[in-house]
Amino acid sequence: MNYIIAEQFLELPRKIQKIFIDWWEIEEGDTIYSVDEDKDFTVARVDEEFRGEGDYWYYDYDADDLMLFSKSPDEGEYTEIPLFKLDQLIGFIKTKYKHIGVNNFIPFEKITKTIRTASDKGIYEWNVKIFKNMMQSEPDIEVLNEDLLQAFWEVAVIVAEEIGEMNDD
Repeated sequence: MNYIIAEQFLELPRKIQKIFIDWWEIEEGDTIYSVDEDKDFTVARVDEEFRGEGDYWYYDYDADDLMLFSKSPDEGEYTEIPLFKLDQLIGFIKTKYKHIGVNNFIPFEKITKTIRTASDKGIYEWNVKIFKNMMQSEPDIEVLNEDLLQAFWEVAVIVAEEIGEMNDD
């Protein structure tokens, strides 16, 4: 899967969800999750001419129809949420941190296992480091994960929490 799953977004505190939703600029091709229908959809059309904020549509293949949706919460709950892809997570992180370092490696304990099995599936670790400036020797945020998308999701959540703390001050 090339985007986060709905449960990851929905388990976040409402305040952190709002930070992501407020940042999100909906584009055609984005993947959303309809909480009411318990399904993923692709944004099919974005019209900004009728209401200043924009009208957003997804195509429901089961109903063979375009469906209107809103970024605004309905009675305090979001009914459509973004399922972010890697490029969107990077874009969000870069709103606060301009320098991102990424590398992958095989942990030592997995090297001998790899040689025996001749399989490289799931042996690599992704190391994502985030810096405010390139003169730093230590990153502001560092995450290790076997899945690159999940590593960036972890970093994005940390950044959203930092933004939330800044907004509280």
